[in-house]
Amino acid sequence: MEGRVFERSWSGEERDWGAVIRWDPPNGLSFTWDPSGAGDRRQIVDVDFRVDARGTQVTLVHSGWEAPGVAVAARQMSMAA
Repeated sequence: MEGRVFERSWSGEERDWGAVIRWDPPNGLSFTWDPSGAGDRRQIVDVDFRVDARGTQVTLVHSGWEAPGVAVAARQMSMAA
């Protein structure tokens, strides 16, 4: 199962930010994260949900920052904003 993670502007333009690689309701999901738009799939975001006595615990783990080029792309994105 693969879906899109994207942003839609007010004008209707869409920009892909990643792809859903795990869809496991109600337990969680995982997706690639590529804000550069270069198709780099090394960054992964895992989001897991667990019900406890006080409500729902959400755990988010963002991995892949150590991949070569990821830091450079992040700097370029912040400079372009």
